Amino acid sequence: MFKRDIPEKWDCGQIWSKFFEAFAYKGPCYVTQKDYEGLINYMAEEVPRDKGLLWSGSREISHKFSDFRYTNRFITLEDTLAGFLVNKLSWCGTEKDPGIDFTQCTWECSIQAPYWSTANKKFAQKLRGTVHIILNGTRQHLDDKNVYPSFMQNRYYLGPYVLPELNSKNIDKIVIIVAHTLHLKPLESCGEKTVLLLTDLIRNKGIPVDCHDDTDAVRHLLCVDDPSTDVCKFQAI
Repeated sequence: MFKRDIPEKWDCGQIWSKFFEAFAYKGPCYVTQKDYEGLINYMAEEVPRDKGLLWSGSREISHKFSDFRYTNRFITLEDTLAGFLVNKLSWCGTEKDPGIDFTQCTWECSIQAPYWSTANKKFAQKLRGTVHIILNGTRQHLDDKNVYPSFMQNRYYLGPYVLPELNSKNIDKIVIIVAHTLHLKPLESCGEKTVLLLTDLIRNKGIPVDCHDDTDAVRHLLCVDDPSTDVCKFQAI
């Protein structure tokens, strides 16, 4: 949570009550976005101008890039109370007492899409000034190596829920950064395929877009774990 200076704004009992009421005594696949609106609205926070950071397929590098804990360089959804509270948490309801299934959630309904889609929409509505988006230009599954687009217009959250909420009256510019994992062949870059699609969709909303492949800041972060590889041997000044 980035509003550490006003902890009195939230009542933990109220948060738990609204959270419980949203999904308890309901089947895990029968919870809707509307069920979570009261909770998300209660935890609403303003995002400081020029600090908003969106991401897709690039969780680790995006949170290293935001460096919220130490420098507050940028703010992701997971740095707000709505994201921090349930980040990496799995939960689901049941029609039986006590209303919560503490042992097993149906896999296809355990990703909590109604919650995260609502939280993403509300976060997008708060963005002002320059907004950054980090995409994965080498997006593939770690186990089966299946390849995925850098931007998915109709899947997950950036395309279906965040993009429609971006407001040209509030946002001056969007900067897309396409990050490429070291030692993997780039699959997409600026001006190509779905990165180009995202760029065009944003521009069609009247918002200027800049796109960069592997900015110095991102490359240095990637090289921390493998500094001796050739691509990390930066020329001395």
